[in-house]
Amino acid sequence: MQQVDFGDLQVKLQNILVSFLSNHNDSSKEEGNIISSALSLWSASLTLRHELIEDFYTWQRIPSKEDAVKTATDFVVQGIYSPKSEYVRNEFKENLELVCEKVVSNSGV
Repeated sequence: MQQVDFGDLQVKLQNILVSFLSNHNDSSKEEGNIISSALSLWSASLTLRHELIEDFYTWQRIPSKEDAVKTATDFVVQGIYSPKSEYVRNEFKENLELVCEKVVSNSGV
């Protein structure tokens, strides 16, 4: 675990998720499983490495022609309002809830 670059992992997982969300075709079961696994790994990484949340808040990318995801806010909105499937929306919701709970517990609120 000490050799894992969690910052790089987070960026790669976000890019994987953005690429799936950008494809507006209905998601297959395989895509749903990939999205679920990527989200679980991402939220677990944020839970393990608290400093990654700041990286997430400031994350920016140059959107492609296929998507409009430029910031973390765009990423969250695209995920929870994804036209792909209810399953994808629920996976985003559940993983974001876990991350939010961790952020709140770390802030002492």
